[in-house]
Amino acid sequence: MTSTDTTARSGAPPTWRDSWRFPVFVFLGVLAVLLVVVQVSHDHLSPEHPRTGPDISDAAFYGGWMQYDTGWYVYLAEHGYDRHQVDLFKAGDMSAVAYFPVYPLTVHEVMRVVNDDPVLAAELTTIVCGLGVMLLFWLWCGRHLSARARRTALLLVALYPYAWFLYGSGYGDALFITLTMAAMLLLERDRPVLAGVAGAFASASRLIGVGTVIGLVAITLQRRNAIVRTDHAEDDPPRHWWSGWRLDRSRLRGRDAGVLLGFAGVASYCVFLWARTGDFLAWNTVQSAPGWNQGTGPKTWIKYSFFAEVLRGSPGYGVRLVLQALLCLAFLIAIPFVFKRFGYGYAVYTTVILAIPLIGSSSFMGFGRYLLAAFPVFALGGEALAERTSPRRVVLGTSALGLLVLASFFGRGFYLS
Repeated sequence: MTSTDTTARSGAPPTWRDSWRFPVFVFLGVLAVLLVVVQVSHDHLSPEHPRTGPDISDAAFYGGWMQYDTGWYVYLAEHGYDRHQVDLFKAGDMSAVAYFPVYPLTVHEVMRVVNDDPVLAAELTTIVCGLGVMLLFWLWCGRHLSARARRTALLLVALYPYAWFLYGSGYGDALFITLTMAAMLLLERDRPVLAGVAGAFASASRLIGVGTVIGLVAITLQRRNAIVRTDHAEDDPPRHWWSGWRLDRSRLRGRDAGVLLGFAGVASYCVFLWARTGDFLAWNTVQSAPGWNQGTGPKTWIKYSFFAEVLRGSPGYGVRLVLQALLCLAFLIAIPFVFKRFGYGYAVYTTVILAIPLIGSSSFMGFGRYLLAAFPVFALGGEALAERTSPRRVVLGTSALGLLVLASFFGRGFYLS
């Protein structure tokens, strides 16, 4: 049911709150506030660590957004995966090969219209993509939620405490989510080939883009009702809920295979890395370099670093990790409810989107922004709060306050996600 359907049935004329103007207004309003908060914090409040020299965050008016991994993306936008980065990788050091190419390539193209300023190009790319996230999420919610739930869900995303990654930071999250949302909407409109193309760009922008493609496959199967259960006699029911299921290929159409094009993105980057470094999985290998120390293995899977930092590390840093771990837990708990409300396709997507960083992260650092891609959970939250006025105000108010505080700390160079 769309919001238009809802207002029509209630007899009330549609208002600006039910049109595309609502997400645009919300995004621009939050953007205006955060632009001031981040830059004032950067220019006038104490940073977490004293600056030791020139940095890309020194750029006037918008430099406060350019923290941490932004430096890698800006380097790639200017120089690409050059010999210097390959040499760093082969020496076992941190290297830009860890970062997927779509965002820096996009920034490189935007540089053409901003006088070759990579920092400004990164800022503008994220702002435009952040607006794209809001508009596409608005469209998606219009297909699944009531008008009030749709507005609440959008506000949950716009005011999410880590949503500053949608408003100007030099990270690729906003672009990735835009591509993912576009792929999902194209698939829902029965354009599986175009959805697969969008999925390919998503999987070439971040590793969790693999989750986008797996989600597209699962949603395709759900839309075609292609997962069926073998009939059993009433006196011989299946022993387990997971038994007796099979794929009925006769319900699928040939063009549904178009969603598999999504794997071409990550596959292309792996082939490129093999040609440049001799390692198909260089983006994974480099994670264990000194300074990142994110190699895969039992210590990573059991979150050894998380417990070590919380129990023996800096209390301030431990709080950051605990906050993100709790958010991750809340989103994991929501997955069965996503299944019940939106079907197994979106439940599979949400599960994989969370599982990939869960396997690869040793401390939950970064989960604050990773969860932005789990948009079905935000939709679920919007529906749960839509008719509960007091809880909605408390949740949105608390979330907005968290966004202002964390954005301020981010502008000051605190390592938050």
